[in-house]
Amino acid sequence: MTPTTEAPLPWANQPYSIKRHGATLTNCDSEPVQTPGCVQAHGALLVLRLTDLTILQASENTDRLLGHTAETLLNKSVREAVGRDGEASLKTFLAKEPADRNPIYVFTLPARTDVPPLDVTAHTVDGVAVVEFEATGRTGANEPDYYALVKKTVARLQTANTLRQFCNLTADEFRTLTGLDRVMIYKFHADGHGEVFAESKRADLSPWLGLHYPAEDIPKPAREVFKKVWVRPTPDVSGELAELVPLTNPDTGLPLTMTFCTLRGASVMYTEYLKNMTATAGLTLAIRRGNDLWGLIAGHHYSGPKFVPYQVRAACEFLAQVVSLQHQAADDREHLVYRLKLDGTHQHLVAQAAQEGGLASMTDGHPTLLDGVAAGGAAIYHHDRWWRVGNTPSESELEALGEWLNDRPEFASPTRPLYVNDSLGRDYPPASAFTDVASGLLATPISRANRNLMLWFRPETTQTVNWGGNPHDKPTVPGPNGPRLTPRRSFELFQESVRGRSLPWLTVELEAAARLRMLVMELVVSRAERLADLNADLTRSNEELDA
Repeated sequence: MTPTTEAPLPWANQPYSIKRHGATLTNCDSEPVQTPGCVQAHGALLVLRLTDLTILQASENTDRLLGHTAETLLNKSVREAVGRDGEASLKTFLAKEPADRNPIYVFTLPARTDVPPLDVTAHTVDGVAVVEFEATGRTGANEPDYYALVKKTVARLQTANTLRQFCNLTADEFRTLTGLDRVMIYKFHADGHGEVFAESKRADLSPWLGLHYPAEDIPKPAREVFKKVWVRPTPDVSGELAELVPLTNPDTGLPLTMTFCTLRGASVMYTEYLKNMTATAGLTLAIRRGNDLWGLIAGHHYSGPKFVPYQVRAACEFLAQVVSLQHQAADDREHLVYRLKLDGTHQHLVAQAAQEGGLASMTDGHPTLLDGVAAGGAAIYHHDRWWRVGNTPSESELEALGEWLNDRPEFASPTRPLYVNDSLGRDYPPASAFTDVASGLLATPISRANRNLMLWFRPETTQTVNWGGNPHDKPTVPGPNGPRLTPRRSFELFQESVRGRSLPWLTVELEAAARLRMLVMELVVSRAERLADLNADLTRSNEELDA
């Protein structure tokens, strides 16, 4: 969602607030989503000084939920808002629990006239305690056994034999648990764009399975937040926002980091986007693979606000963590036979190279590198020359490509120095001259200095991508500071023929390439050590003869 011209940030010299400045956004990637200055007004928030639990900031709606205006609570003990017992519970909690950037339920504040019981959660961040208040949502009768539900769900997920089946089950289980109208498993591709990989929906809703959405639909700051938090509820897309009073911490002059707040105010761009999709509420959870964000569990509701209470969200958060741990295993199960084939071929390649005394057999013998990873061509640069098999760029093109690769930051990784791309021309414009053989590239160094390389190439495969709306549509509307960016309004099927791309590289292929790299490096190093020992023996023998 980035327009061609950038307007100056209207909040550059003052604290940011979605309520005041959200309608002036011109660039989604510049929005301070971690310091929005507002909460969703169905709940309330207090910021406490850790040393004495004095209230430093309060959301402007505390009068409705806590019975005291924000102004009257400031500089008072938290006891004014939660009572003596609540204050004691908070003190004990903050002294004993691992609350840093980790919101945890503390207690439930009893109901008052016209105010239901409120669940109280708390966490610490940047030297303050953040206390949030939300209606419990509990009816007191026929409450589900969430432990039993989660246990059953985990057992079902373990039966999946493919990643697609695993994600379909995940979508079904989350929809059952939350009661949302639609739950999608949204997978991020290497270029940041997303795809609806699995879906569970109300029968009358149009299917979105298989639709792609541009990277700008979920801006980078939002993706970064989901590397830190597991769950993000938006119970009412049209709900009001309550600003913090004051907007900055009076002790530090800094805005509150709200990354970990359940009530964190939703971006205007996000709520407009959901409205354009006719959604009235949303619940989003992260799917991680290691430290990376693999995708999202994205839930939408269409029939009015949908409040998902704390205990349900806690069950969902636990399941999201289980899904993050198990979906790699589901992927591994799906490709187990392929992985065993790759590993067997690679062992044969290295044994053959050891017997021949060089790496030439990997391209000239049988099997070759093309039997090790599905590709149209492969090449090795070793001993100052190229060894090629299949369809590859010319040697002069390989020379230039090799020089470019040796400066890539991916090769600096101490654990897995791989360069992977299914659209090489985007990173390396000269590749447009040989898309017919090398639109896709998987490359890894086979020496510590990165000068020796092992490469696999895949040819261009023309693809038809089904987009959820025109991905090139970047609409603007008049705003207080000139044209203002607004989310796409059209989500109708938009088909685009994509050229210059190969079939994507599978995770199992990347892992196999990384293991083969280590085997080849061990072979080359051990052979070099043997040659060094032999030369040393010859030198000593000559010295003895000369003596």
